[in-house]
Amino acid sequence: MKHLSNIQDPIYIGYFKIPPEYYQDKIRYFERNKKKFNLLPEEAFFSLNLDYIRSLYKVKEYTQFLHYVDKMIEQLILGDQLYNEWKDIYTELLYKKAVAHYFNMEYQKTEEVLSQLVRIKLKPAYGKLFTKTVRDRLRARSQNTRGLVIMLLLMSGLVIAVELLVVRNLFTDQIWWVEFLRNALFIAAISVYLGLESFIYFKSRSTLKKAIGKS
Repeated sequence: MKHLSNIQDPIYIGYFKIPPEYYQDKIRYFERNKKKFNLLPEEAFFSLNLDYIRSLYKVKEYTQFLHYVDKMIEQLILGDQLYNEWKDIYTELLYKKAVAHYFNMEYQKTEEVLSQLVRIKLKPAYGKLFTKTVRDRLRARSQNTRGLVIMLLLMSGLVIAVELLVVRNLFTDQIWWVEFLRNALFIAAISVYLGLESFIYFKSRSTLKKAIGKS
């Protein structure tokens, strides 16, 4: 990488004169000069393209980031001596790709990318995002069950309202079964909710173990 400092192209130098945290400025500069950047040596263009992709990620332009990141990852996979010193960038980009898919609510794609990562090395951040993704995917698929929980809670609330407004004033001898009914509805709602969350939690853990090859 040190030999990149020998490149005297003013367009190339101009990009790296932009303060590192000015991500939007770097994105605009890169897009404005992309055709000229294509004429640079391969490694120089790679370093620019990498910084551009990182900038897209930083400003949460996830869709645009995903549009470019696969080509960059492919270059890293196919590269030999040229990119050996940048091998850690491969896992960095894979993780950022997973995050981008996650925030785009593409949970299945997030899991697929993270499955590759956790087989390489299980870092806490990878495992945390993996289990969170599985949980969110399962929650998204269990809307009917969540609807049942809400319905049971609403019915319990309705019974409470009837109990307070009618039964306790006019039918005091019937209070016991009304109390039983509203407690049963409330307990049923909580039981279904806790059962669903327990299933989702253990499923996310087992899916992670399966991804990393543990029994």
